Amino acid sequence: MRRIGGLRFTAIIFYSILGITLSVHAQQGRSEITRPHDVTYNEYEISKDGVETLISTRYRTVDTEGTWKMVAKSMRTGRVNHFGPYPGHRELWMSFQSAEFLRNHPNFSHTDKVAGFEVYVIKHYLNESQGEWEVEESYSPVTGYTPLRTVVKFGGGTMKRIEATKVEFKDGPATQNEKKN
Repeated sequence: MRRIGGLRFTAIIFYSILGITLSVHAQQGRSEITRPHDVTYNEYEISKDGVETLISTRYRTVDTEGTWKMVAKSMRTGRVNHFGPYPGHRELWMSFQSAEFLRNHPNFSHTDKVAGFEVYVIKHYLNESQGEWEVEESYSPVTGYTPLRTVVKFGGGTMKRIEATKVEFKDGPATQNEKKN
């Protein structure tokens, strides 16, 4: 199985998201871009025969302006890496908080559930020197531009999945209505 470094993988995903064509839906009268939240993730490598291997745990924190940072711990080496802070992009955050925007996104694939939240799966492709990769990113309007699951399907049938296991809001728990959005 071809390995991809955590920093390179994170950078590829981050910049691929920025490359998605967006139509901005402005929300008037809001001083905050998003509710501050923390997300705990597990990252898995999945072999072509379906064997999942936990390779890291990640903890992402997002403030009201969408600025985020992450800490990732490798299960193989025990090494801890710190990423960020990365600035929030107001237009992206505002757009991704709209179920209508996500449902009408040109790359919308389907809905699903992740960590108890309804998510909208956006599918796109990256052309790397090793071949084309299929990328699925799952977003909830409640967490905005914070993906709750990212799946990358590499050539040869191998995959990498980063999936939220827990989402905590710093201003209180999500309501049932928010989880259904």
